[in-house]
Amino acid sequence: FVSCSQKLPEEITGDTPPQEVVELGDLAFSRGYYNRAGEYYLELNRFHPYSSLDSEALFKAVDAFYRAGKYEKTRLAANKFLLNYSNTPEAEQVYYTKAWSYCREILNVDRDQSAAKNCIISLKSFLSLYPSSKNKENANSQINSAHEFLVGQELKIGKYYLKKKNP
Repeated sequence: FVSCSQKLPEEITGDTPPQEVVELGDLAFSRGYYNRAGEYYLELNRFHPYSSLDSEALFKAVDAFYRAGKYEKTRLAANKFLLNYSNTPEAEQVYYTKAWSYCREILNVDRDQSAAKNCIISLKSFLSLYPSSKNKENANSQINSAHEFLVGQELKIGKYYLKKKNP
């Protein structure tokens, strides 16, 4: 394992055993290299999609990319997981993390608010799929915050036109 720890995600091949790929990802994750860990886990899905470790690797990839702040990659890994493993107990957490990845992209009122709209849509979808989730309160709170961002943008636009005396 020590000699294999030097292997980068790009160097993983179909000959690399699934367990070794997971161990490399776990090692990178434990050292705080979340993006690299996520890449290892996705490589397992790429080369061994029917492995018994595939669902575990995709679940870990979602978490790793989210921690790394790679929200687009978070959603990619989440979509792969949900496509194949939507009936597992982990699906709720994956869906929730995917929804929060949109919410984390909300920057400020001056910016494009597509992230806020996507956040609202994805969290409402989450709540419709998992109405008794333990994350229900957090999701509702974030939906309200995202609505406030959208209202803030509308107010800013309204103020601009009022200054130009063009209501």
